[in-house]
Amino acid sequence: MFSTVLTMVVLTSIAIFVGGLVMVAAAVLPTFRSAPANVYIWMHQTLDRYIERYMPPTAGFTVLHGIGLFFLLTGTRARVLVAAGVVFTATVSAISQFGNVPINKRVKTWNPEEPPPSGEITRLLARWRRLHLARTTSAVLALLAFISAAVIR
Repeated sequence: MFSTVLTMVVLTSIAIFVGGLVMVAAAVLPTFRSAPANVYIWMHQTLDRYIERYMPPTAGFTVLHGIGLFFLLTGTRARVLVAAGVVFTATVSAISQFGNVPINKRVKTWNPEEPPPSGEITRLLARWRRLHLARTTSAVLALLAFISAAVIR
């Protein structure tokens, strides 16, 4: 019974997490790329402030509850899939902390009214995009692993 509740908690958490990442990939990134430099900088700074409030805690929540679920499950295949989901979710956090967050910190120092040269913005945004797509892929794989574990348990 408790493992069923915890499974639903993990699935809900990872679904919210993946939804946020996919939305950024599908809507925010194209907007960033098409906006003038001053608008892009302002948007990045503003969105980051709000996104940082829930994305890292959601990832941590998913990892912690996934670990708990791992110990509650008895089937080997389900446990392996939950472990994979935890690892994929932790990978998102690692990519974020060591890739995207340093870029976000750099963008925070920029003045939208006096943007850096466009080449610097283009290079930085391209790197941020590649990292974001990598972490989004990892999050989708985590979601699929958790769903698969729930189905076969």
